[in-house]
Amino acid sequence: MVRAAGLAAAALLVVGVGTLVAAPGSSLGPTSVALVVSALTVAVGGGAWAGTGRLAALLTAAPTTPATAPVTPRGGAEGTTGGGAAGTTNDIEPAAPAGPAVDAAGPMPVGGLTAREREVLAALAEGASNAGIAAQLVVSERTVDAHLRAIFVKLDLTPGGDTNRRVRAARIWLEHARQPR
Repeated sequence: MVRAAGLAAAALLVVGVGTLVAAPGSSLGPTSVALVVSALTVAVGGGAWAGTGRLAALLTAAPTTPATAPVTPRGGAEGTTGGGAAGTTNDIEPAAPAGPAVDAAGPMPVGGLTAREREVLAALAEGASNAGIAAQLVVSERTVDAHLRAIFVKLDLTPGGDTNRRVRAARIWLEHARQPR
């Protein structure tokens, strides 16, 4: 949305300046006008694209995790991937709190989720629909759906029964957010 607004503003600027350059009283010929408008389009359009990309990134930046959160490698042996060459590192994820998961009445750890899955779960807990989450995180609804499926698996939230997985996931997130860090 930010990028679309920035590009629309850039297009209006190019059209306005192009109109002034091509005005009947201008001493520039058609070729010169075309070159000026083309160069202006590239410069203003490129600047708008880069600037709005940075702005969108700032507006959708994920909150940072505390530096004191313990981390553990994901996968097999520490420091190596399951099927890769020795010495290659895995993605580092915050470790889940020690101890067993609590029953349905209490908070559950969410440390096994990736940073993006935590962003999706936080937006879900705020009441956003898949379309709302997609717009907020600047991804497709299909990507949001894939993240939610992964979250449900990692939180062991099976479909069916008398409860809603989205509501249960939101509750887990909110309970986790209340815990002291």
